[in-house]
Amino acid sequence: MANLLSVLCLFFILSPAYGEKFKIALSQNTPDQKVAAQVPKVIYQRLGIAVVFVELPGKRALVESSSGNLDAEAQRIYRIGELYPDLLRVPTSYMTWGVSAFSKSITSSLPDNLPLKAMPLLWSGA
Repeated sequence: MANLLSVLCLFFILSPAYGEKFKIALSQNTPDQKVAAQVPKVIYQRLGIAVVFVELPGKRALVESSSGNLDAEAQRIYRIGELYPDLLRVPTSYMTWGVSAFSKSITSSLPDNLPLKAMPLLWSGA
């Protein structure tokens, strides 16, 4: 809870002048970004801070946020903070993701190192 409070204070300190909207980048066509945006959306609403999410291609989102044209990004992998030192990494995670594969035709366990490229796969996105 203390970490969450410190993150909120940091966002509040770094937020735009009172009355302006806090602009957060979302990478286009990535369902996880839309889900990840829901947490800060609720937090900012409770703090009375107007927030707007801007969907951009991933690389463009990095350019816009690291140049200061946007105030933040909804989520990025940890390494981005090392590659883009102008972006201040907030060290408190509020989501974690896992990836799983499911099959109707394979009935036994598969080795962890089996390449899925040869398997028929279906991507289901929101």
